[in-house]
Amino acid sequence: MPSLRVFLSVIGALVPAVFVLLAVGGRLGWQGDGAPLVAHVTLDNRCAVPDRYFVVQDTVSGVQRSFVNGSARIDSRAGNPLTLQLQDRFTDVRYLGDSAPARADMTLVARCNGGGSRLSGISSAFK
Repeated sequence: MPSLRVFLSVIGALVPAVFVLLAVGGRLGWQGDGAPLVAHVTLDNRCAVPDRYFVVQDTVSGVQRSFVNGSARIDSRAGNPLTLQLQDRFTDVRYLGDSAPARADMTLVARCNGGGSRLSGISSAFK
């Protein structure tokens, strides 16, 4: 009987752990059904860097699209991570931009001073 008690104790501990891992994995990992979509991405630019220097990239396919008048359209799949980046021509600058799962209508925020992405003090490089 002690081995049955140990077995049930182990199962009792593992079941909640599996549920927690599934819940966290669903929030942090791939989200969406993968259905093709065209994402309309609005840029909320809180930087001194002009909108035209930012792109949105589907990090799964590698496709990039530029922003025109603060918005971009990109072919993607539901749930693919879309990331805000600088154009590839800015090789000397590293920008860690906002990222979110692809949806039909979404907004990415460009932050350059403090929280999250940092470009403070280098906006003169873009003039």
